[in-house]
Amino acid sequence: VYISDVERGDIQVFDKAGKFIKQIKPVLEAGKKGFRPVSFHVLNDGRIIASDYINHRVLFIGQDGKILKTIGNERGGGEGQFNKPDGITVIDDKIICVVDIFNFRVQLFDMDGNFIRAFGKAGKEAGSFGRPKEIAIDGNGWIWVSDAMSNLIQGYTKEGEVKAVVGLAKDKDAVFAIPRGIYFSGDRFYVVSRVANKVDVF
Repeated sequence: VYISDVERGDIQVFDKAGKFIKQIKPVLEAGKKGFRPVSFHVLNDGRIIASDYINHRVLFIGQDGKILKTIGNERGGGEGQFNKPDGITVIDDKIICVVDIFNFRVQLFDMDGNFIRAFGKAGKEAGSFGRPKEIAIDGNGWIWVSDAMSNLIQGYTKEGEVKAVVGLAKDKDAVFAIPRGIYFSGDRFYVVSRVANKVDVF
């Protein structure tokens, strides 16, 4: 079990019984602010891809804490640059998906960190983001993104086409209060609503 601690600036590893195994804490370069891993993904080979929120970049980290690769290195709005990266997930260990909060988009990269495409824009309607936060992949390969400002969760194809929107006023059984964490397991969809202090299961 891997758990990030944004205040301590580390990722801690536990066994299934809850016994502490180790701490993974990358040593940042001179001039960089503290590591704040708001989201991460563990690859099948053990490498960790994590959002370095404060430093506006994404890190590839080894199990020993060594920084292996970075995507982005300073705040910006160009391809491969970030303005507060948040949620991260990986499709089939092939495509890295990163929520780029204040660029109001999701960026996709190959496993070498090369930019593939981005989708999203600032706004409140479908296909837009106000405060995108977390990201998850469903069984169809759609990319789902939670939005803490519009209180919507939107499903996209890898090409950036909107396929579904959950949380609209008409969805009486799916109204969220600052949705944050989202997760798919089998045919179940789990949504953490931060303000409502609840987890919805669909």
